Amino acid sequence: MTATATPQHVWVDGRLLPAEVPHLSAFDRGFQLGDGIFETLRSRAGHVAELAEHLARLRRSADGLDIALEDDAGARIEAGIAELLEAEGLAGPGDDASIRITVSRGTFMGRGLLPPADGAAATIVIQAWPIPPPPPGHLTDGLHLVASTIRRDPENPLVTLKTTSRVDFVHARLEARRAGADDALFLTLDGHLSEATSANIVLIRGDELATP
Repeated sequence: MTATATPQHVWVDGRLLPAEVPHLSAFDRGFQLGDGIFETLRSRAGHVAELAEHLARLRRSADGLDIALEDDAGARIEAGIAELLEAEGLAGPGDDASIRITVSRGTFMGRGLLPPADGAAATIVIQAWPIPPPPPGHLTDGLHLVASTIRRDPENPLVTLKTTSRVDFVHARLEARRAGADDALFLTLDGHLSEATSANIVLIRGDELATP
């Protein structure tokens, strides 16, 4: 099967569905409040890099927001990834794919910020896209970056969680586009480098690699 740039399928709560049909309830707290978490993974030839580590971090993020994940969630997600990659034609020897696992707190018909005391069934979604090669100029000429006006607070407890509340990242990327730049960098409150909108920062320092 040959992969296309536009996803043809999505995995939702154990079911492989066509990409173009409705998938979520309007009452899902991920849609209403950004009340969810996610992980982004890389797959080459159908093999997902560091899957166990990503699933462990997903569970840590879930625990940090008191989102209930069933004990077999990791096994279900692993099987879902394999099913989706096969359906999308991204499991072959030469295939390179980006995978996103998104977990929301789930559907709640009431109002307010506080989740229901008895919990809700989490919504789990898996998506996959083929990864195109980087533009040649990115490797030979580098990137044009700007500093976002949004500052990172290292003491914010949410910085250790990968949440779906990404409006600040969207705002920073819009700042970059308005400036004609490729991406925006986040600085901390005291002016230190933090990260880009969708990439980590790695400093090559002699024979060492350093990251914020």
